Amino acid sequence: HQVTTQGYYCHYAKPSATEPVIYRKSFTIEKFLSADTAQIISYHRDDYGNVLPEFRTQTPEERQSAETRAEIRRGIIDFTQQVVTIRDDLLPDIEIPPHIAESLFLAFVNNPSQSENNLLRSLVLDDYYYGHGLVR
Repeated sequence: HQVTTQGYYCHYAKPSATEPVIYRKSFTIEKFLSADTAQIISYHRDDYGNVLPEFRTQTPEERQSAETRAEIRRGIIDFTQQVVTIRDDLLPDIEIPPHIAESLFLAFVNNPSQSENNLLRSLVLDDYYYGHGLVR
């Protein structure tokens, strides 16, 4: 397809021993940022020919994980809004260097506190497409 994906954190990343930690620990990020909607298991047509999805019923664990992820997203949005306010009102050249983001993430995944471990263990993802069911 000759498509190149570029982003804030890394460009042209390839799987390797030296790839950025954000890629090696991508499952943790997926647990934090995964969509909260149930997986679609099939499609059906209604009496008018419209295609309608049929969703897998979510478990209580999945619903609880969605609430936790919403809190995490709120924190991300709050941080972003604060940086924009600082940029607009105080420091027009402010930038958050990628190495700071990596350092914060590394501190979380390499040395999590007991409460952070509990948070990580409480989050579940549905992985029915790959035959794994719910994954912690």
